[in-house]
This record gives sequence, C-alpha cells and structure tokens, in this order.
Amino acid sequence: MQASEYPSHATNVQPAKQWVKVLNESWPPLEVSRRIRDVEPQDEIPVIVRVQFETGEEYLEGKAVWWVNRQTRHVRIAVNDSRLQTGGVTVDPADVRRR
Repeated sequence: MQASEYPSHATNVQPAKQWVKVLNESWPPLEVSRRIRDVEPQDEIPVIVRVQFETGEEYLEGKAVWWVNRQTRHVRIAVNDSRLQTGGVTVDPADVRRR
C-alpha cells in the first residue's frame, strides 16, 4: 500500500462528546457549595428547566434533586442530555417549573 492510500484518520473511532456551554447556570457561593457538594438528593420532583445553551434556549424535562434556601436561590436539576458535561444543571428557581 502506498503512503497516499492510508486513511488520514481513524474511521472506527467514535467522535468525542460535544458539550455545550450553559449560560444560565447559577452556582451557590463557595461556603454554601462546600456544604452541599456531598448532600444526598432530596425528594426528586419532576420539573421543566429552562436551559440557555450558547446555541439557544431550550426547555428540558428533569428532576429537581436539591435546592438551597431562598437567600442563595439555587436548584440542582438532574437532566439526561448529552450536551451537558455533568448529569444536570444548577440554576435559579425562576428557570424551573413543576411538571
């Protein structure tokens, strides 16, 4: 086989996941996030969450798995979406509605 006949890339390799940046993610202050990072999920409440990807806004089904008091206002939503680097998003409660 001549060098020019070899493929220039592997044809049997799956492409890497393409994560998309979430613009409306909202994280609690550091002192709060340290306390909640190992918290077991609270009741899982079925919700619709507004996710502002850098490619556009979408409404996704998910489950609220923990939330922080009204002063810090953060809700963690478990979402099954391949564009997310983690298994969900943390957003302001204004972006979440019960199903």
